[in-house]
Amino acid sequence: MKDIDIDKKTEVSFEYANKLFLKLSRLFEIRKFSKLSLYKRKPFLLLSYLCDRDVYFLEASNLDTVFLLGRLENNLSNELFSSLSKKQRFTYLFSRFISNSRRLKFTEISHLVFNGFKFILKTFLSIIDTLLLLIIAFLYILLLRNTNNSNKRETSILNKELYTIYFWKNKKRKSIEYYYPDYQKRESKVAFATTFYQYRFNSIGLLSAIKYKDIFTALDFLSIGDIFRSIHNLLSIYIFELNSYSKKSFGSLYSLLNSYKHINLRLLSLFNYYSSCKACKLKPSKIFIWHENQLNNRAISIGVNKFYTDSCAHIPMEIYSYFGSYYSSNSLKQFTPTQFELLTGIWGLNNFLHQDNNSLLEMKNALANTQPLCQYTVVRRSLNRHSQRDSKHTIIPNDKKVRYATIFSHIDPNEIYIILFRTCFHSNNNFCQKEEFLNRPIYFRLHPTINRKQAIHQIEIFKREFNFDLLKYYFIDNNLENIKESIQLTRYCIFGNSSYINMAVKSGSKVIAVRTSFLYKPQLHNVNSEDSNIFKIY
Repeated sequence: MKDIDIDKKTEVSFEYANKLFLKLSRLFEIRKFSKLSLYKRKPFLLLSYLCDRDVYFLEASNLDTVFLLGRLENNLSNELFSSLSKKQRFTYLFSRFISNSRRLKFTEISHLVFNGFKFILKTFLSIIDTLLLLIIAFLYILLLRNTNNSNKRETSILNKELYTIYFWKNKKRKSIEYYYPDYQKRESKVAFATTFYQYRFNSIGLLSAIKYKDIFTALDFLSIGDIFRSIHNLLSIYIFELNSYSKKSFGSLYSLLNSYKHINLRLLSLFNYYSSCKACKLKPSKIFIWHENQLNNRAISIGVNKFYTDSCAHIPMEIYSYFGSYYSSNSLKQFTPTQFELLTGIWGLNNFLHQDNNSLLEMKNALANTQPLCQYTVVRRSLNRHSQRDSKHTIIPNDKKVRYATIFSHIDPNEIYIILFRTCFHSNNNFCQKEEFLNRPIYFRLHPTINRKQAIHQIEIFKREFNFDLLKYYFIDNNLENIKESIQLTRYCIFGNSSYINMAVKSGSKVIAVRTSFLYKPQLHNVNSEDSNIFKIY
């Protein structure tokens, strides 16, 4: 860390914190190689928090970053502090407290106690869900699989394309087309639901998906022996983590404790791990693994890699790690494979399928000095999730656009607050005038994972804190207007971490790119980053 000067009382910026985060992440990555042979013998251990790079889940170095900054009594800039997630903010305040530089307020102590009870409740619910998953698994495999769903068994996957999906509560079967727009046009295909989104209990999501004849779940592949192996490996992961815990890392302690809230997700990931091995044995023609380097993505990929490693034979099957959004090296670091991940099968067979050529080239350049070698492909035209169905629309001049500003959100609802805050108060923002920005209606196009209630909460916090009571805002209905139309109708398109920023740049729109976290920058392709129509708030 000799190129980072961490002096006490220094006010920390986004860039300063990011450099420290990258250094700590690199140290975590290097430590993994000491257990490389163990991970290759027991691939399921790759599902532990020690190998997790998902900053929204159990990744530890982002918390170690803010803990270290607080422990050394560094003051964070207002913009940086406002951008911290709840767990990052708690970590920073706690580290300042134990460094004797700050006393916890009564509200913060109350918050800590409340979160303690919340943790206990979530852990209890996770255990209940785990037990329900096991009961459903045993009943389905022993009693139901060979009767009600006999047409969904082994021969129905032979020589077909297999597509992994997240099964959404509000989309149900339409979840497939959300991830793979040309799914219905394919002649021989099946879907594999690996994750159940918007369900409080994964067991309920599993039951919802089972009833669809062309949607497979892990239970359509597993044997009773696999269920017992999953239970054994779940216990092995927790024992492994306890034995490997580093007392020097606050982030590791937090992740270790937090993992108990996700016992159900870990069991489900082990189901997916074993079922992906079984799926490969049934010889589908192609497997498309939707990959965001999250727990269940990794489980499927590790299982596929294990099958190929164990079989020691070439099987005529195409297997892709599928990126459904534009890839950018500026984005979350978990989206850029590391050498350790490539060696251990976390990305399957290291065959990457991208949405466009810019994404392909950007990843290829990012991994140019990494071994082993990877393969890169661009999706077929009909599978491009960003293809413009409304290409007939002409470009609307900026002075004719009906909306002054639209904020395009990503998956984190807290991003809405920091975009408003930084756009209004960034000292060098002459691109979009603050007075006009606040005196005209602001439009919001929300990511499908964010509901309006969450967005309104963030907007109202901003209005209350800065006395902007007269701020008017509207939400765009994603069902009535596609994203290209939203971009075309807006004079200033404002993005945080959404990869659609590249679409806006290509359309010739004026774009404001707002950095909303020290962990990443806006997902601009490098070829678009110097466009004259972009104003960056980094």
